[in-house]
Amino acid sequence: MTTPMSTAAGSATELIERVRALAPLSDADLARATGTTDEVAGAWREGRGEPRDWQLVRLQELHDVVALAADVVKADTIALWLREPIPRLHDRVALDVIAGGEHEEVLAVMDELRHGAFS
Repeated sequence: MTTPMSTAAGSATELIERVRALAPLSDADLARATGTTDEVAGAWREGRGEPRDWQLVRLQELHDVVALAADVVKADTIALWLREPIPRLHDRVALDVIAGGEHEEVLAVMDELRHGAFS
């Protein structure tokens, strides 16, 4: 059985709180980015469980993407952007790219936006 790892930030619940303080992400969004169900993501949020190590990594990666996005766009736009197919990601949804362990691609697109590469 895999034991949950802790992040420098603390528990999954704390990490989810930090993500949601930056953008209005739903349990479904958290689930999609971590490869679980809405119910399980909700349990993590409520402190009724902890993700597996690899899921905690995905949560941290989601946080990293959302934190960068918060410097670029409005909070309510972040959630929409994460849910829609993005041409620069070959029409993949950012949450799915994060779930696949490729959050660096999402960070690169967001960084391009931050530096005005699409203007």
